[in-house]
Amino acid sequence: MENIRKSQERGKVDFGWLKSFHSFSFGHYYDPKWMGFQNLRVINDDLVAGENGFDFHPHKNMEIITFMLQGELTHQDSMGNKEVIRRGDIQVMTAGTGVMHSEWNYGKEATKLLQIWILPNAMELKPRYEQINFQDKFQTEQFTLVAGIKENMPIKLNADANLYHMNLKNDESLNFKSEEKGIYLHVYQGSLKVNDTEIKAGDALMIDQLGLKNLTFQSTTEKTQALLFELNSPLFP
Repeated sequence: MENIRKSQERGKVDFGWLKSFHSFSFGHYYDPKWMGFQNLRVINDDLVAGENGFDFHPHKNMEIITFMLQGELTHQDSMGNKEVIRRGDIQVMTAGTGVMHSEWNYGKEATKLLQIWILPNAMELKPRYEQINFQDKFQTEQFTLVAGIKENMPIKLNADANLYHMNLKNDESLNFKSEEKGIYLHVYQGSLKVNDTEIKAGDALMIDQLGLKNLTFQSTTEKTQALLFELNSPLFP
């Protein structure tokens, strides 16, 4: 099955200091048709105003990924970590048995990020924090493996998922074959064709275990960037 989540059809919240688009049900936005895709539970496209942020709050039994698009956030948590996350940073936190954390934009300019939650492959794991900056690779490499479940991944995920970053110039194309049960592609800049289907910034393409897995990605704008997830746990059919 192939499905497209259009950018303008996502849930939208506006608290003044936080403007966010929700691909799946989250917080004040609820739609029973959009509860997640396989073990991918949350993708929030957040814009955090300057001198604002998320105060300390709890998480449990979730793999939480923060992908910074612009600006900075200061992260602090109950594990003792205090880090600044910047453009190109991938931050992964295993909430496991329970974590408290805050994320605050101390600057005057807005910060933009993607907040991603994936259901873990086991409950009550030991909490963990990891952060790597991939900015150079994201700007120069067509396809970058960022995180996954295997031990040799740049960032380890405690979830049946692999995460890649895609970076294509106008008319550049990339062939991709997956043996996993599901594909989720989120475009955050530009637009591209996936075989004969065009998706634009903010759109997502979902392909389940019955769908075509031999894919060709071709950029249709000067620069297209996207995140691609391979998912192997069909919890949200």
